[in-house]
Amino acid sequence: MKKGLIALISLFMLLTMFACSNTEQEQPQPNNDDTTITPDNEIIYDPQSPVSEFTLEDIQALAIDFSGTEMEIAQAIYDWQTEYMNYVANGEVADAMRWNYFLPGIYTTRDMIIGFSIMDNVNIEGLCYQFATLYCSIANYYELECKVTAMKEKPSELDSTIDKRTTTGLGEDEYRRLEQLLISKGYYYSYETIRSVAQETSAHYRAEVKIDGEWIVMDASEYFVGGEYNDIYEFYEVDWLEGYQADILSRSEEMEEVLFIDDLGNEDRAATIDQVRDSQMLVPYLASFDKVAQFLKLPEDAEDELEEEFDLYLQFDQADFEETGKHFYIVCDFIIDDDVSDAEYVSQYEELTGEA
Repeated sequence: MKKGLIALISLFMLLTMFACSNTEQEQPQPNNDDTTITPDNEIIYDPQSPVSEFTLEDIQALAIDFSGTEMEIAQAIYDWQTEYMNYVANGEVADAMRWNYFLPGIYTTRDMIIGFSIMDNVNIEGLCYQFATLYCSIANYYELECKVTAMKEKPSELDSTIDKRTTTGLGEDEYRRLEQLLISKGYYYSYETIRSVAQETSAHYRAEVKIDGEWIVMDASEYFVGGEYNDIYEFYEVDWLEGYQADILSRSEEMEEVLFIDDLGNEDRAATIDQVRDSQMLVPYLASFDKVAQFLKLPEDAEDELEEEFDLYLQFDQADFEETGKHFYIVCDFIIDDDVSDAEYVSQYEELTGEA
């Protein structure tokens, strides 16, 4: 595997270490998540739509190649979802819907498709929420005007057996899942804080696309569970800030001693490059460029240059795994100096990963 792409990263890391040693107070600087690091090291959460702006690479990862009139493309997206998505009504699939209600943008449609490949014969799982948001990301790529709409009613307002006292808050298991995502994106909120803001979401979400001046419902989840919601209830365009409590969540809390789990399930790995440098923690295995960029705290100009070549790393990782049964810790190739000998590279790789 080539040890290229490193000069830019090495320079950035040297500049970062120099900046850390400078005792003068610095002006606020943007980080890779579009949050702002203030002089007192408080991180400002940036709420935004979870509907990502898909790139050609995202569309190719989904094996999508639509053409035709606006209506034909809109229908093709619907048909694609009925074939390559599964409706799952319970369990962890509901996480994204709940989390994005009080932390809008914490789990985006791009997060949803990371690692997905149609060739694996595994469909994307989702509730109506995933169907609606993913539909809009694809539709927007094809320059269709699309929006996510939601029912005014909450589940407890439709089902009298639901105790409304149980519709707020968050269980500990779900919080631990959210905690891992927060850490990977550079944020942290305590369990008590999250419990205080977690609320009941809408009972149903759907996508609508504008064709010839008319809004047309494109709710592929109805293929699995029926479309009675769409025929009976009134819907409104989702305001992604509806459930966001800025007075409580605008500033990320100081991170506690928490466990970071990487994409192989490794525990006690570093969550950021700072933890590798400062405490000699082992690097994590990360299988997406977004996660690697967050881990390394790459500036946006570096991200743009390196993202195009990241697929080469994934291809090498897959080939290495098929041959040796071991994964390649991609972040190492961004950390180890390009000028070291092969023997020194192997030595540093083993030291960073804890694996021979």
